Amino acid sequence: MSSHFDLWAHFRLVGMSASGKTHQYTCVYCGRKYSRNTTRMADHLKDCSLTPEDVKTTLLNSVSEENGDSPDNSTPNSANKRKRPSGSRYRLVRHTSKREFKETERIIARAFYATATPFHSIENRHWQVMLSRFCQGYETLTKSHLSGALLDTEYSQVKSKINEILEETSRITLLTDIVIGDHNEVFINFIASTPKPIFLKSVSIHAGTEAQMADGIAFQIREIFKEIDYQKVVSIVTNDSKTARSVQNLLTGEYPHLNFYCCCSHIINLLLSDTLEVDWSKDLLCKCIDIVNYFNRNALALTTLQNCQQEKYQQIIPLVMPVLDDYETIKNCYSCLLSSKSALHSAVTEAGFIDTHICNLVMSEDFWMNLKVYSDFMDPMIETALNFETTQPALSAVFDKFHSISQHINSCNLPIKTAIATFFNQKWQLIINPMMLLAYQLDPKFRGEHLLCEHNAKVIFMVSTMAGQNSSAALSELACFRSQQDKSVFSQSSVWDCASGVDASSWWELIKPSCPNLATIANIALSQPASVNACKPKWLSPLLIQEQRAKYDVETVDKIIFLHWNLNMLEEKDLNDITAEVKSVDESRAAEDDEEN
Repeated sequence: MSSHFDLWAHFRLVGMSASGKTHQYTCVYCGRKYSRNTTRMADHLKDCSLTPEDVKTTLLNSVSEENGDSPDNSTPNSANKRKRPSGSRYRLVRHTSKREFKETERIIARAFYATATPFHSIENRHWQVMLSRFCQGYETLTKSHLSGALLDTEYSQVKSKINEILEETSRITLLTDIVIGDHNEVFINFIASTPKPIFLKSVSIHAGTEAQMADGIAFQIREIFKEIDYQKVVSIVTNDSKTARSVQNLLTGEYPHLNFYCCCSHIINLLLSDTLEVDWSKDLLCKCIDIVNYFNRNALALTTLQNCQQEKYQQIIPLVMPVLDDYETIKNCYSCLLSSKSALHSAVTEAGFIDTHICNLVMSEDFWMNLKVYSDFMDPMIETALNFETTQPALSAVFDKFHSISQHINSCNLPIKTAIATFFNQKWQLIINPMMLLAYQLDPKFRGEHLLCEHNAKVIFMVSTMAGQNSSAALSELACFRSQQDKSVFSQSSVWDCASGVDASSWWELIKPSCPNLATIANIALSQPASVNACKPKWLSPLLIQEQRAKYDVETVDKIIFLHWNLNMLEEKDLNDITAEVKSVDESRAAEDDEEN
């Protein structure tokens, strides 16, 4: 039968049969029910007295074309003659080939994997109606399809692409993202930065102590090194400062070329957390929460405030409730209160229902002064943490940013300045590492401007170690870079002028012919990320729980998580390559089937 006749436009899906094995449809003209059987449903349309004549004519012409007959030569009895199609079933669907059916399956399945949609949704009747409408004539998938052959095929293709990317890259940074769960369960996600992120795997371990956690992480890293070329791995970054040094001690002997450092955004968050634990800042936050709570829970007070905001600012400024572990929301809470200061003053003076505590807070100039000072203090630290949450290399900027934060702390007027300075010095000892110093030194925008003598010694040691047999030449090039020595490429002002117009790695590529040893080292140091936070999976724990509840085996869960990560991380070009490869395989198989038939 010709593909242009749309059988499914004349039937409506109503659910499953009593046995639960097939779908049931009703004729849109007479309402008669049929289990899914295209032959009987087509015959019904031809015989039904309520079917419009133009529909019957189109159907008969389609049947004639399918059988190679001319409509003009058909006999009067041909309409009532039951004809078997040449294929395995009537072609009463918009998809005219097996390849198109498979492509539709892949598109649907990939949408489930990429969005972490529960597989049982596909068996919901509303999903079935939607698919029957937009993929007419298509056999609805089940959750067993999504967790079976389709999952295996998609996983195989994406895994192949990931291996290809890892094979082509010359250096890898291994990111370990640690999520603490309940009952001493720890989820660890391993991501390879190439520098674009590639998800490797997610594991869970039971760790009651820091030593057990460090042992578990070290064991999993050894397992990863069995799958990828560990010689390509330059650094290992973790977002848990407590275990970073322990993991380093466990692995340094086996892999002496590795560098270990802690996530910079994590360190800044720890600094902000310590700051908020001081009584003065904790009291200030509690006062802000009291104000936000009062207005958000009191409809009359909130209406009065919004009217004052509209009158004064020509807009409504929502009062944000802070989340204690989310410092950006705390900053937003402070900002919205400061922006609404005048309106809050008017609201408490215009209404007589404001309680005394809230009224005293809003009218207190000391409160507003402290809030302004502390909000200004938080700004650069939160901005720095957000800037580091990128998949792009940013390690060379860490020293400069922390130096600026140190100066900011020394110049602030907070009554807790001394305590904050102590916290900062403690966190600085966690973040400083030789690779960071080397990246800061070799970035042409910074050139190690604020490095101390002890830092310079570590930079020299790193250059000497990474250069290996060419250490003398590399150290000579480093000396020229630092001093901008005459008759070297670094003495030319045009070389430094172009540094502001290109990224640091590209700058070193431009001058590599003049200093090949140092340029090679610079490209390694400048390719390192500053944070694992850009790869933090906000969806991971719910997805794990969802799949565990569905009682899938561990291997299936691992494949689902792997696909969800990488389908969202891979660039569009990589995904298109995967799709094109699968289509090519399907076409080859279809050609073989045609030859056999």
